[in-house]
Amino acid sequence: MGLDIDRTRERIATNIGQLTDALLSSVKTGSLVVFGGDTLNAVMRSVGADGVYPMQEIQPGIVHSTFMHGSFRKNLITKSGGFGKKESILQIERYVWCSGL
Repeated sequence: MGLDIDRTRERIATNIGQLTDALLSSVKTGSLVVFGGDTLNAVMRSVGADGVYPMQEIQPGIVHSTFMHGSFRKNLITKSGGFGKKESILQIERYVWCSGL
């Protein structure tokens, strides 16, 4: 399609954001896990979130926050800088499981 790497990254993040908005509108869930700042920005823009409200740092670079989607408060786990190490994903899984998110 003739896009440079930055436009390609932006297009992918925007598409993920739009898909996430559609899923959150049709599936009853209280939690969302997002990897990477570009993706987080696109998702929050697509779902119309007016802000992200940090609650707790799970470990460096992994944060539990909340945001509003329509009239519903959703939990948000973010991992900056992409997927990272396997241990990071396992830590997120343990946190979500143990906290009942």
